[in-house]
Order: sequence, then structure tokens, then C-alpha cells
Amino acid sequence: MRTIYIATDRGQELAPVLEGLGEDIAVEWVSLKDSKPLQWDLCIRDGRIELMPDRKGNTPPYLMPTVELSDDALLGYVALRMGDYVGAMERLRGYEALLPHLVAYGAIAMVMVMDGEVYEQVTSPEAYERDGAYRAAHNAAILQHYLLWEDAEARAEADALFRRALDEAPDRAMYAFTLRQYAAFLTDAGAAAQAEELLRALEAEDLDELAQYDLHQALLQVRMAQLVAPYDEFQIGEIKSLLRTCLAWEEQLGNTVRQGMLLTDAAHVALLIDHYSEALSYINKALKIFQEEGIEEFYAEALRKKGEILYSWAQSGQPQFYKPALESFKEALKYFPKDREPYAYADIQHHLGIIYAEMPVEEKKRGIMAGLSMAAFHEALEVFTPEDYPYEYAAVCTHMGNALCRFPQPLHTDNYKKALEYYEKALAIRTEAMPMERALTLLNYLEAFWHMRPENGSVDRRRWEDLRSKAVEILQLVDDEHIIEEARRHLRQLEQWQSINS
Repeated sequence: MRTIYIATDRGQELAPVLEGLGEDIAVEWVSLKDSKPLQWDLCIRDGRIELMPDRKGNTPPYLMPTVELSDDALLGYVALRMGDYVGAMERLRGYEALLPHLVAYGAIAMVMVMDGEVYEQVTSPEAYERDGAYRAAHNAAILQHYLLWEDAEARAEADALFRRALDEAPDRAMYAFTLRQYAAFLTDAGAAAQAEELLRALEAEDLDELAQYDLHQALLQVRMAQLVAPYDEFQIGEIKSLLRTCLAWEEQLGNTVRQGMLLTDAAHVALLIDHYSEALSYINKALKIFQEEGIEEFYAEALRKKGEILYSWAQSGQPQFYKPALESFKEALKYFPKDREPYAYADIQHHLGIIYAEMPVEEKKRGIMAGLSMAAFHEALEVFTPEDYPYEYAAVCTHMGNALCRFPQPLHTDNYKKALEYYEKALAIRTEAMPMERALTLLNYLEAFWHMRPENGSVDRRRWEDLRSKAVEILQLVDDEHIIEEARRHLRQLEQWQSINS
């Protein structure tokens, strides 16, 4: 059930207006003096309604004008906060001054094309009674970010608008709200370090609860975006601390959906540092929340994440987790049909192909598992083509090669020869620009070749030179000690082979 918090001293008088909103919506009337603004969705005072900035992230971060109190205005703004844009338009159609703002709000909510004339109207300070210059600049920046920012000129304009809004912010709470959106813009633009610098400056100030909430949310997202391997222990520790802080905020607000999203993030971070039990605990809590809230999209993504956690745990030397990983991925597949969610569908099929190939089974079942594995890989390649998804295509081809080397050898074909063909497809894409991926595929290629070499041990000079060049290339690509040692082992084998057959 979704709860709308309305701050007013007229709750008893206004309560009948909101009767019959629906069984899944509850209205909580809270005092203007004795409640915390962080909880408010709407505020009613001095005969006017203000739709509060949506810090919970359920609706667009657009700042609507205050409006004179009436039954329709109250119902319209409640609908808008609930995400019912059509219902809000119906209730507020008599408010001519609000129409451009509703169009702009809807353009963000439904990713529609923005009309230039409407944009001019909502970005004029005169369109707002309070904090006009600030609200106009903030909303203009949001519209540029959400609808136009991929254009270089629009990006520059959005950046300037965000900075203007920060300069015009009436207090630190609204400054923090805009800075949170600006940090998201900068992160999207690949400037997370700049976003962090601005947030750190705000962190040093003595902030009220509203500003602290926005700061913590923004800093968490920026630091998450900066995570790259090898993972820095201090950064991981800070992110975990921010996750705990943000979870406490959402628990205080009763925002269970947001708690589920943060638990999913926590599971991801734990997985990055191989804390599998911790990651599984987080994702199971998130799944419970999404299932209880009936949010199928989030539930499906959490199932995928659970599959990834169990799969990674199995690959770390705990093969007993292959089976539950398989079950999670197969359950998730129900929510990602190929025609509507092709990428997720293919990604799951890719994982299924690996699991079928690696999961320990009785000898008599290995042929069946081989068939299931190759069928899953081929399903993945229906989507992950070299033209549309070259990185994913190369990964699937590499894993297909690895799987073929594990399968029982058929009577009339050579799995190792087929594996080499898939490795070659992967290497055509995994160039020197992807050194680690290329090095690993080259190692797989060399290992597969030793299994398929002619029984008499002979090999032509051109083939020998090709194999040696692959081993030497690995030494030049990476500095990983284990990989380098494997490459040197192959070089020693090649030298021994040459001396025997010379």
C-alpha cells in the first residue's frame, strides 16, 4: 500500500475530499509543526497547496508551482504524486496556468517530445509565485537533462542551468535537492569526480535533515558509479556505510520499495568483493520486498541478480550452488520474453549455457547437458550479434568454446576443433583494446589446441609460428602473474615440441 503524507492543520476538514482514492492508497494527515518535512508529499498552508520536491524518487524531480486550495487541486496534486499523470490532468484541467507545467511534467514522466513554446513558458520565472528564478532554472535544467542532453549544445546549456539554479536556491535544502539532480547529470556525462567534489563541499556544512538526505543519496550513487576493478577497500567501506545510512533513512520514511532497491545495490557491492553469503542475504530481503509490493519489474531483476550471485559462488569452488543458480535464472527467464526484453533474455541464456556446461552431473547425463548448453548459447547469439552487441557476442563465443572442451567427444566430429572456431570469432572482436579478455581467450585457444593436435605430434611451421605468436602476445597484454605463467608454460611446450619434431 502506498501512503501519501499531507502536512496541514486542516486534515479533519479536508479528509472527506480524499475518500475513495482506492484500497492501495492511504492518506496520512500530519501536523505542520509536529512532523518532519522530509516525510511530506504535499503541504497545505495559507490556503495554498505545494507539491513537495519528490526526494523519494518515485516521480520526476520537477518543481510544480503552488496552487490555490480546492477539491480538484488537492485531488490533482495527490494524483501527480501517485504517478497518475492522466488523472492529474483530468482534475487540473481548469487551472490554465498549470497546463504548461503539467505538459512539461508529463514529458519527463513519459519521455515525450517537449514543445518549444511550452518550454519557454515553464522556464520563465514569472510562471512561479515563489522562488521563481530558482524554480525556473531548476526545471529547465531537468528538462534539458531528461529530454535533450545527448546533444552537446543541450548538455552545455543544462550544465549552465543547473549552476544557475544552485546560485538561486533559497536555502540549503533546495540547494541539496538540485545538487542531487546535477550530480546525476554529471555522472551520466562521465564527470562523476566533479560531482563528488561538489557533494564533498556540501558535506562539510551543518545541514538540516532534508539536505542530509539528498546529500547521502547523491553521494551513494556517485560513489557507486566510480566503482572499477580492482576495488579500493576504502571506497567499498564508504559505500557500505552510505548504504546503511540510506537504508536507515528509507526505513524511517517507510519507503519499502526504495529499501529493496538499496538492498539490491548492497548485494551488488558484496558480490564485487566475493562476499557471497552477504550478497545472497541482501538479495533475498530485496526479493521479499518486491514480491510483497507486487513490483514485478524489480522482482525479476532481483531474481537475475540472485542467479548471478549463486553462479559466481559456484564458480569460486562451491559447485553445490550451480543448481540454485540455474533455478533462479530459469525463474527470471519467465519475466524476460525475447520479444520484449531481448537483452535480459540473451544474458540469462548466456548464463544458462555456462551453468549447463559446468554443473557437475552423472556421466550418463553429460550428453543431455551438452545439448541444453549449446541450445542456450545459440539462443543468446540470436540477440547478441557481432554487429549489435560485439562485446557480448565475443563473451558468448568464448564460453561456447570453453563448453565444447568440457563436453563428451562425439564420434564423428571434433569438439576441440569447433572450440577453436569460436575462439577465433571472439578474438576477431577482443582486440588489444580489451587486453584481459583477449589474453584469456588466447589461453583458451592454446589449451584447446593441445587436445586436438595430430596423434603423431607433427604440425606445420606456419601453425607452430601462429601458436607461438599467440603465447608471446599474452606476455605483452597483461601483467597478471598466473596468466603470464600459463603463457610461458605454453611457450615451453612449443619449444619442446619443435625440438622433438625438428
